[in-house]
Amino acid sequence: MRKFAWFSLLVTSLLVTGCLKSQPSNLAVEVMAKRYWHDQLAMQPHFPIDRVRIVSQFHEASDRYIAVVEYFVTSQLDEQQLINHIQQADAEGRPSAFDQQGVRQVIETLPNRFTVNQSISFTKTLAFADGSRGWLLAEELTRP
Repeated sequence: MRKFAWFSLLVTSLLVTGCLKSQPSNLAVEVMAKRYWHDQLAMQPHFPIDRVRIVSQFHEASDRYIAVVEYFVTSQLDEQQLINHIQQADAEGRPSAFDQQGVRQVIETLPNRFTVNQSISFTKTLAFADGSRGWLLAEELTRP
C-alpha cells in the first residue's frame, strides 16, 4: 500500500510540474511590449499608446514564449505629414525614424488617408526568452 501511495504522489507531482510551465505574467508582457514600442521602434512621438492588449500567447519551447500583442494608438500626424517626413529624410540623405523593419511594417498597415488624432491599432508578434534575469523580450517575429 505504501508503494502505491508513493507512486501516486510521484505521478501527481510530475503531472503538476509539467502542467505549470513558467511564463511571463500578462503585466510583464504588456510592460515589455510598451517599452519595445517606445524604445526600439521609437513610435511614441508619432503614435502614442492608448493601451496594449494580449491577443494570444503560447509556449514555443520551455524557455521561449510567444505573445501576439495589439497596440491601440492615436495618430499625432496625418498621412501627408508622414510622407513629407520620410521624403525630407531621404532628400537629405539621412536615416529616418521610419527606416527600421518593424516600423516599416507598422507604416504598411496604416489605413489610407489617416488623420491626426485618429485611433489606430497594430498587431505585433513578440518572442520572450527565459534566462538568468527572468523573462525578457527577445525579438519581434515578422510575418511572412
